[in-house]
Amino acid sequence: MVPVYQSFAEAKAATNVSEITIDKPAGVVEGDLMVAVMALRDCCWSSGWTPLVDTFGDYLVLSTLYKIAGADEPSSYTFSWASASPAYACILRITGYNEDTFLDSSGTTESESSANPTCPSVVTTEDDCLVLRLFIADDNSIDIDSGYPSGTTGITVDYSGSADGPSCGIAYEPQETAGATGTAVFSLTASEAWGTTTIAIAPEGLSSLTGAAVVSSTTSGVLKADRKLAGTSVTASTTTGAIKLTQKLIGTSAISSTVTCELNKVAKELAGAAVIVCTTGGVMKAVRTLAGSVVIDSTAAGELIVTGTKLLAGVVVIKSTATGNIIYVTMPPFMHKDLIDPYSGGAWLWLCEIAVSGYATQRIARNTEDVPFDGEDFEKFNLQIGEQMFSGDGSIPRVTLRVFQDVNRVIEDMVNETEGALGADIKLIKVCEKYLDYPVAALQADYENLAAESDSEWVTFTLGIPNPLTQRIPLRIYSSSSCPEATPTLFKGSRCRYPGADPTCTGAYEDCYQKGNAVHWGGELGLDPNVI
Repeated sequence: MVPVYQSFAEAKAATNVSEITIDKPAGVVEGDLMVAVMALRDCCWSSGWTPLVDTFGDYLVLSTLYKIAGADEPSSYTFSWASASPAYACILRITGYNEDTFLDSSGTTESESSANPTCPSVVTTEDDCLVLRLFIADDNSIDIDSGYPSGTTGITVDYSGSADGPSCGIAYEPQETAGATGTAVFSLTASEAWGTTTIAIAPEGLSSLTGAAVVSSTTSGVLKADRKLAGTSVTASTTTGAIKLTQKLIGTSAISSTVTCELNKVAKELAGAAVIVCTTGGVMKAVRTLAGSVVIDSTAAGELIVTGTKLLAGVVVIKSTATGNIIYVTMPPFMHKDLIDPYSGGAWLWLCEIAVSGYATQRIARNTEDVPFDGEDFEKFNLQIGEQMFSGDGSIPRVTLRVFQDVNRVIEDMVNETEGALGADIKLIKVCEKYLDYPVAALQADYENLAAESDSEWVTFTLGIPNPLTQRIPLRIYSSSSCPEATPTLFKGSRCRYPGADPTCTGAYEDCYQKGNAVHWGGELGLDPNVI
């Protein structure tokens, strides 16, 4: 069943302001999805709201954020931004959405100019999606509540109250069959600069794939389900807590039986690999064979002990966990799904570390709340990361980082006192809010600051890498027995990160391990110990 648009509330600011308050939409109850749409000239934030999609149109910004209504919501919400401007804002109330992963797909069109703002086509993965169409445009070249795309139901077309705009429009339509939505065209009364967004919201309930059907029925705690997928079938029957499952998939089989909440055996064959799980009295033992590799997991009395050696394309990964002491060497497997499908749930956050020699490292996050990650706290901040710039003249690729001026102008003072902070180490990190407890980033890039400048609102860094023609080749010595960060000038630095009281380091892995800083050891264990 297609998610249902229920109601909306709006607010306008005809003068230059840096915040706006919107009433809670009518009828909001716990569990409802609220989507905030902000048409202004800067990215915005609000406590308790998660950024969804930002669309840019020259100096215009169409920001969307979302919030799942709790049991005790306030009567209104306040949204803030850095650069004061007129604004049009509203909040939509939506029900019947997929509570696990409501965002099916999204797309934007930015920095165009015409009388016909065109929302892009996106490809939905689920049937019965609710497709939202949004635009932002300069000035007020609109007919209020008119000019909606053909085939859609209009929610609003309005503007800030200022003749200079911005104006905004929102409409929706159902997408009953998964696939391309096609474009949707709004109409203005004159040509203006604009940007557009398309957002597809997934329906609640079980999903169907490739013509598959899913039927579920629950009565007095009894669940019966039948699913067909690409010609295969799964039949499940549950009665009084006992589960029996038979699954066939491309000629393989899996059989499981549960009686009195005790899992006895699961045997699954897939491409010649076998997995056997046995659980009795809360003790789990698992043996997995996959492409010639072996992973053994053992759990007893709530204590997790993992001893595994995983062979993959010649790479060896070893993990050891005992009595709550965990060392992560590689990305947990369940994080890969969100990398492949970034809209599977949870906001993606940009973190930034600015390390200038002689000054405390600044750690900031593009978020409305402080972000704890990898043992460090990243302070909530307004920052913008530009696209990587290339040119045909042979110059080094560059990235622009803009950091909004804080009240005490700490970053600007640091830049001025070091005459531009040239050579500062700046690290950009992208993480998912669901996995902040894991010190593995989805994306991490180390840059050197090439130039910096500031004005009344922003400090702008130009990031890149040093000219390779001026660098030592090889850049560093690679060793299996020594860490290059153990020198007096680098020890406890931005790459070493050792926070303890020990004043020296031998550079050996054992020394780093005893200091509790093994995850940041910079040597190469895989090299031949007899070769530098």
